[in-house]
Amino acid sequence: MPSPTTLIPGLQGLIPAIPALPDAASITQKAEAAVPALSYLPDDFLANLMATGVNITIALTIMVVGWLAAQWLSHRAVSSLGRIGETAASFIASTMRFVVITVAFVVAIIQLGVPAQTLVTIMGAMVVALGLGLKDTLTNVAAGIMLLVNRPFDVGDYVEIDNLAGTVKRINLFQTELNTYKNIRIFMPNQKVWDNAVQNFSHNRQRMVEVTVGLDYSHKPSVCREAIAAAITKHPAVLADPAPFIGLVELADSAVNFTVRVWVKTPDWSQVRYGLLDYIKDECEARGLSIPFPQRVVRMVKEGGSDKAAPKGKPAKTTAKAKRLAKPSTQRSNVQTEG
Repeated sequence: MPSPTTLIPGLQGLIPAIPALPDAASITQKAEAAVPALSYLPDDFLANLMATGVNITIALTIMVVGWLAAQWLSHRAVSSLGRIGETAASFIASTMRFVVITVAFVVAIIQLGVPAQTLVTIMGAMVVALGLGLKDTLTNVAAGIMLLVNRPFDVGDYVEIDNLAGTVKRINLFQTELNTYKNIRIFMPNQKVWDNAVQNFSHNRQRMVEVTVGLDYSHKPSVCREAIAAAITKHPAVLADPAPFIGLVELADSAVNFTVRVWVKTPDWSQVRYGLLDYIKDECEARGLSIPFPQRVVRMVKEGGSDKAAPKGKPAKTTAKAKRLAKPSTQRSNVQTEG
């Protein structure tokens, strides 16, 4: 059997169009010419690549550890500083979390090979730029510090700020969170909280409840006061000191109106505000006192200004003017109100 070295020249002689096959040396030279960079790779390229990968891994690890440490420290701060107030503890925890994450980010950047001096210069320029572009955000931080120092409210207080009412749930560096009685969460910037008047319904230990009670004109005011006072004493949440107030404030169209003011502990305000009228109504009905409803007496005026009834069997003539006068009028001269 002929060898390849003798076969190839024979084939080339039979088919002259077949070019000579290249050898291994020529193939290598052509490959180096096509990819010249392969011949110029440094000897420590692989070592540098591995070192860069290690630095990136360490930097990511620092960020993850910093994030977890920030969360852990914030929870520890809330539990440890609870004795100084939940508001201050929440604010300090938020500040600690922000500082720890910032430090972890700086250390991770340095680990990637950025010089510390260069990083400080860059961060200084960023602070100036952020101070100009995010002045409102920095204002919220300053307002949050002022809220922490002055403490117009604490976490858990029921407040009203700029016509928005709710229970304070959290105060952090940038915003205050309220929860309404409909279970709707409101996020309010600290600057808006600081610039507006704050009504704190939970600040004082006692609050006043005021209701209006209307009774019939046929009852003596003294009897009405006795019935209302008896109903007040039956409510368990009403305080005896300060003493309740019962005053006749208006002789209305259909009733004699009394204003009732009682004092309760702040947590009991809603219970008394929406339950005291039940006690008053039951006590008044038990004593035979009626609570009137609005009613009007309309006097029909005939033609000629006389309101005398027509003769029996002879109905009075109805003219256009009489029809006009017979319509119910709201004028005082034609309407009498009786209790």
